[in-house]
Amino acid sequence: MEQTSSSAYPNILVVDYVKKARVASPELLMKSEQYLNVGYQKLLTFERPGGGFDWWGSGPPLVWLSAYGLQEFNDMAKVYPIDKGVIVRTQKWLMDQQNAADGTWDKIGMTHGVTLEHVGDPKLLLTSYVVWSLVDSGMRSPQLEKSVKYIREHTKDAKDNPYVLALAANALAAWDADDDSTLQVLKTLDGLKKEKPEWKAASFPCGGGVSLSYAHGDSVTVEATALTALAMLKTKQYTTSANQALMYLVKSKDASGTWGSTQATILSLKALVAGLGGVKQKGKAEFVITVNGKEAGKGEVTEDNADVMRLFDLKEVTKVGANDVEIEVKGDTNMMYQVVGRHYAPWGDKPVDKPAIDIDVEYDRTKLSTADLLKAKATLRYHGAMPTYMVIVDLGIPPGFTADPGDFAEIVAAKRAEKFSMTARQVTLYLGDVKPGDVKLFEYTLRPKYPIKAKTPAAVAYEYYTPANRGTAKPVELTVEK
Repeated sequence: MEQTSSSAYPNILVVDYVKKARVASPELLMKSEQYLNVGYQKLLTFERPGGGFDWWGSGPPLVWLSAYGLQEFNDMAKVYPIDKGVIVRTQKWLMDQQNAADGTWDKIGMTHGVTLEHVGDPKLLLTSYVVWSLVDSGMRSPQLEKSVKYIREHTKDAKDNPYVLALAANALAAWDADDDSTLQVLKTLDGLKKEKPEWKAASFPCGGGVSLSYAHGDSVTVEATALTALAMLKTKQYTTSANQALMYLVKSKDASGTWGSTQATILSLKALVAGLGGVKQKGKAEFVITVNGKEAGKGEVTEDNADVMRLFDLKEVTKVGANDVEIEVKGDTNMMYQVVGRHYAPWGDKPVDKPAIDIDVEYDRTKLSTADLLKAKATLRYHGAMPTYMVIVDLGIPPGFTADPGDFAEIVAAKRAEKFSMTARQVTLYLGDVKPGDVKLFEYTLRPKYPIKAKTPAAVAYEYYTPANRGTAKPVELTVEK
């Protein structure tokens, strides 16, 4: 599960992947159920009166976001008891938004103040996404036959956009995986793949396009690749390309075990789970990890624990420079592995490339007493060439200090942020849309609790949907005396 936020759909839950936890680890099951329960209850608060969902739980519902919510609850229902009424209500609300004449959805709506029309052909895009969500959640009504007919007749409107084509392919595959129209879309997609021979993989890049969740760059490529793999696996066609796409996803996973943004992570996990095809571990497989010829860990994989992640810390057996890591396996297993290295890099004076997002935090003093208030001013500058639609600012609270939530409530009241959340160590601001050239200021106060000498935590600003676009403020040393 990704970090909880104050928006309904950045708070997406990965729920398809804990089914066997009850056997492998009671502790893991309890923790998973706790996450599911908290997320489920929170997501329900974003349902609007009359049905449908919006970003903040306070505005008019959006069609595509409601279809996204339908997928969430449908996935959750597979592993956790939920009120099925929310699924039925969302299905009904979506059907009420359908154009009766041709079975489409075209109320693209506004998200973070910006229309989604630039994502791709709006009617084909939205209709494909909604049909996929509805059919996957169990609906097969006569009204949807018009919708499927529209998608089949208008797939050429997607042109060479792999993201839109992949959404259309998933909608058609959910309705009839063996229909010629479904396979024709996959044929078009297959012609758009970009192979990466050194990985034995292939992706489906979208150029300068963006996704429904406003991801762009590598993030939208991951989304399109995962969607394409899902459709190909559903039809059991183009298996070579599907396997190449899955390999790309495996190789693209970052050091924290995710794919950057929430949506890219969700779709990647869905594709990888679908790629397993229900294959179960048979018998026992033993493994031994060696580093530079020395044993560093071992274990066994059985049917009961095949989906449990193991973590081995190799720092005691590694050395400066190259290290030879080997995993010897006895028996059959389809387990995957990842080797991650972390290191500390001190702040330096060497110039770096100008990031799309830049943040700086200034303090009115660096030496103060316990009776003083410390004034802070965070300045965010956006240098990107195109608008971005969900910028997160994490402001670290220095050790030994407290922040006043009233300062951030005023920032929200002044419409300089959509919402904020606060812990003892950090304040998070959710900014919504940010335009090229925007400069945003956030002033707040900090109160010292006791004498201390410490560095401030780094302040970070980043695009939620493309988290590689980020800026970090250099820490500042503060001294508090009596």
